[in-house]
Amino acid sequence: SSASAQQVMWKDNPITGKVVGLTYGTSSWTAAEAQAVAYGGHLVTLRSTAERNWLAQQFSSVWTATATFGPGYGPWIGLYEDFSTSPSEWRWASSEVTPGYSLEWLPGEPNNVGGTEDYANLHAPNWLLNDFADFQPMKSLIEVAQRPPRSWSWPVDHGVPSDSGPCCIADLDEDGDPDVVATTYFGALTVWRNDNGMLTTVGAPIWMPAQSPYPPVAFDYDKDGDLDICAIDGASYTSVLSVAFCTGLFQYSSFQQVWNLPYADSLHVADVDRDGNDDLLVGSSISGNRVLIAFPAGGTGLVTVPSFSFASQRGGEVEDLDRDGLADWVAWGGSGNGTVEVMWGDPGALFASAQILASSTLPIAGGAVGDIDGDGDVDLILSEGSAYFRVWTQAGRIFYPGPFVPIADGFAFHRAILRDLDGDGRNDLCMATNGNSILTYRNDGSSLVYDMKLLEGRGSRYLGTADFDADGLVDILSSNAYSLRSFSIVFNQAQTDCNGNGVHDAVDISVGFAVDCNGNGRPDSCDLAFGFSQDSNGNGFLDECEPTLVSITPAVRPAFQQSVVTVSTTNIPNGMATLTLTSAAFATPVVRAVSIVNNAGTVTLPALAAPSASDVVAAGTLAFTDAQGNAVVTAVTPGVFT
Repeated sequence: SSASAQQVMWKDNPITGKVVGLTYGTSSWTAAEAQAVAYGGHLVTLRSTAERNWLAQQFSSVWTATATFGPGYGPWIGLYEDFSTSPSEWRWASSEVTPGYSLEWLPGEPNNVGGTEDYANLHAPNWLLNDFADFQPMKSLIEVAQRPPRSWSWPVDHGVPSDSGPCCIADLDEDGDPDVVATTYFGALTVWRNDNGMLTTVGAPIWMPAQSPYPPVAFDYDKDGDLDICAIDGASYTSVLSVAFCTGLFQYSSFQQVWNLPYADSLHVADVDRDGNDDLLVGSSISGNRVLIAFPAGGTGLVTVPSFSFASQRGGEVEDLDRDGLADWVAWGGSGNGTVEVMWGDPGALFASAQILASSTLPIAGGAVGDIDGDGDVDLILSEGSAYFRVWTQAGRIFYPGPFVPIADGFAFHRAILRDLDGDGRNDLCMATNGNSILTYRNDGSSLVYDMKLLEGRGSRYLGTADFDADGLVDILSSNAYSLRSFSIVFNQAQTDCNGNGVHDAVDISVGFAVDCNGNGRPDSCDLAFGFSQDSNGNGFLDECEPTLVSITPAVRPAFQQSVVTVSTTNIPNGMATLTLTSAAFATPVVRAVSIVNNAGTVTLPALAAPSASDVVAAGTLAFTDAQGNAVVTAVTPGVFT
């Protein structure tokens, strides 16, 4: 379909300087050209044999493996037969004229079989031109001047031993990259190590005695500093909490059953007792009532907390909804229930008794929590009825429903996440629907606007988000349903322009137009504007990047002796800097040039006083030129040298 063509594999064309993308979805030629125009371009124009060969080198292995009619059928290109002239002529959709390039048709082509072959695709052998009928569903090659502001990669699939189940995303080795624990519906868990977007399995599958349809969590159950894997083992009355204990880097024990928890069906991790350590929360339905159990980090057993009123639920989150520093537990009812309830965090206990937070006349199929309107309060997204969602905005613990919004594919969603997908500082909506697709909605500042359909027809048993390839953009993970036996990651290819200057943020940073001192892929000016960072002293540097003269070593020496000292700094670029020491004992400041490499340098200091002088205490600053050519002087470091 043309909708799923929004997943595009983009390549920078070194011959033309343009960007070419191969669509994941298939469509007719006319739909493909409409999609290309929507991206700001056209289907690709060929200008030379070298360019045609480059396209085949970059994409043919992919389009061969996924061709609709067979491996010989390549994608649509921008060539079509124009019947407005007599005789008709083959023209490019871009309206370009390419006098230096003669169309390279397959032998015997164009042959206009059936009188309807008025459009061109590439075809084996050698990926020459072939005429084809418009209605045939083919992948297509789109050509644009620059990558579009919002786009997603083709799915990268990762196979699991049997039918895939929910996943857990966590940094298991604490290297900064999110790793994945993937489950199956037949009890096997596989652990996937992430190296900058490349996921590989580690070790053999870990088997549970029974299957589990619920997502596991990473939690340090035995308090040894390593994340263990906690899962609900089994279902209904026979379910238990089982733990695979971490025994080394990506090494885990077999699952051990630690608690019998009949009807357990959800796990959450949050610091509910406010001791600075995460706790494990388990939801359990017993005797038709919702009973919630917490495992405090320092506790020795189960702590039962107040229950929700409904007998079952479709989902829930543990989140500080009212920003009072206490974790709250919100859940939405299942089995046709249209109620959302919350147990507010209680400073005198773990949670207060449940109360109704929102009530719909329609059954709730799923929900998500997050700040949608940018006011700092946590809002709700609820899938209500069979094909609608609503935004419930919060004002002081009261939630107000907005208008019903039709879900783009006509099906309710069963899982949703609010994350900033396009880097503009606003939370967007990503949902997995009962129509077997992933849909994204862009937050334009006033409403959520349908944007893209991903992974069409695959279904989703789990939906998660994380920056898997460390490019500063949020990617999407989905556990595929049916017999696909895999989970997929679609990488975010958005071009972010947070400062609105018309240049992609990564380009801004790479060419020096913008500073990214904390290395998060976003210009510092945007970090300040969006409230991600602070500049407490107003000097233009983020607090975490403040240039500082830290120390001079040795810090104490005889004042009357010349000596070599080491200067230590933070956030000062490599290059020459000027060290200035001032003291009431100095007639004039001591000024020395010092070469800074990796925030350190050495310099020779002169004798600072006569042998009979009393203690001399000096304050210091460093002056340097930053990457943008600005003269910068650090704040004064008192008592840096004696």
